[in-house]
Amino acid sequence: MFAIPGHGEDCANFFYGVLGDDCYDLACNRNIFHGCIPDGLLPIADDPFGNQICISLSLADAGSIHFWDHELEFAPEQAVDPSVGWLRRVHSQPAGR
Repeated sequence: MFAIPGHGEDCANFFYGVLGDDCYDLACNRNIFHGCIPDGLLPIADDPFGNQICISLSLADAGSIHFWDHELEFAPEQAVDPSVGWLRRVHSQPAGR
């Protein structure tokens, strides 16, 4: 679970990897969302609703985590305060809670 400022909490459903020609592959998802998600953001995971969790590759905020709502297609929200480490803000929650 992680907080999205102004939008509540969300959770990662699946983190993408290097899986070749697979829908959970980093490169595949970068190509799928090219033109939708701003340049400089790489989708690294999805939530249970198909929204994307992205990491910034831009020099100005490299490593910051952003949330992209696929239904609204608004500019991605920064999902985690950059002064707090991403992994310290994410916590696991047992299924069904």
